[in-house]
Formats: sequence, structure tokens, C-alpha cells
Amino acid sequence: MNINLLEINSAASLILASVTVEAGNRVEGVFAWNSETYKNDADLIDLSGLLAGTSEDEDFVISASDLGTDFITGVWVIDFYAKYSTIAPPDGSGLKTPVVPKEDPVSGMVANLVGYYECLLEKGLSIVVKDCSIQRDNCGNTDSLIFTSTLVDMLRQTLTFSLFEEAMRIAKALDEVCDICSGCPDYSSGLSNIGYGFKTVDNVIIPT
Repeated sequence: MNINLLEINSAASLILASVTVEAGNRVEGVFAWNSETYKNDADLIDLSGLLAGTSEDEDFVISASDLGTDFITGVWVIDFYAKYSTIAPPDGSGLKTPVVPKEDPVSGMVANLVGYYECLLEKGLSIVVKDCSIQRDNCGNTDSLIFTSTLVDMLRQTLTFSLFEEAMRIAKALDEVCDICSGCPDYSSGLSNIGYGFKTVDNVIIPT
């Protein structure tokens, strides 16, 4: 299977997806995870309903609403399966829940890091220096700025080396660190993520 493209658009409103499987096969399962839900089967997002299932090529769009969000931010892993079990046991409410296929998936990753840079920017702007002395900082701790900057750099490194689990762990840590900045303005609808994210092209994760 080849992930031709997974890319968040500039408005962070959707993911463009293109996948090709071997002749005679079909993509039958697509599942999404973010840093909060990664590999927690109960919280995975089943996107299989977006597939046409008519050929070896699947070209489709994943909207922000499909992922349960207004803007696609942070790090997302998308798993693709060519074959998987269609048996879904009841969850006790009479409804069926998706079952993660047993076969190993081909995984792609997309990331929009603008939110983390917003957080970093706000932490930096909250520091006031006068006469070579810090008069006011973020939450009484200037280490927060250095820590956030280090985590952002580490996240970019893990994405560059396609380290899925490590990237998710660092993104989750960033989510928690940036919760400290509850007063940060929301620039999401006004800033483009181009140049501040990652996409998957031909099964390789590269910067946007």
C-alpha cells in the first residue's frame, strides 16, 4: 500500500488523502488518532465510511468535523488497512463499535504545529525585562518558555524521523504545558499552517 498524500490544507479545515493498494485489493479501513487518543481503541475515530471502495485508488477528504474538531491542529496519525475483520461486537447499548483490524496498518501522519507556536509566542510575550531583570513572566516560571521551546524542537525532530509513538508523547506533553496559557488568543482561523507542519507523501513524512 502506498500513501500518496496526506496533507492538512492551509486553512486547517480538512485533510487531503490519497492511497493506492495492490491491484485487485481495496482499502477497507481508515482510523484516526491524535495525541490524546493514540492507540486507545475506545477512542479511535473510524473514517472508513469516507471510502468509495470501487478501485485500488482512494482519493477522499477528511474534514475537521469528521475528526470532531473545528480546526485540525496538533499531530494526527491515520492508519490504513487493506483487509480487516468486519465483526463488531455489541458494546452493551445495542450499538456496534469499530474493531481495530488485526493486520498491521500502513500509517501516515499529518501535523499542524501553529497552535504550539502560538503558545510559545504568548509565553515569550508575557515576559517583561527591565534593567536586565525579569519583572514579570508566565505563571511565575520562565522555565516554562524554555521547556516549551525544547518540546517544540523535539517534536519536529521526532516527526522528521517518523517516530510515531514518540511524537505523540511529546505532543501530549505540549498540550498539557500549553494548557497553562489559558489566556492565549486563538489565531487558528487566521494563520496558515504551511511551513509549520508535516505531511505524508509516498509513505514518507516531510515538512509542509
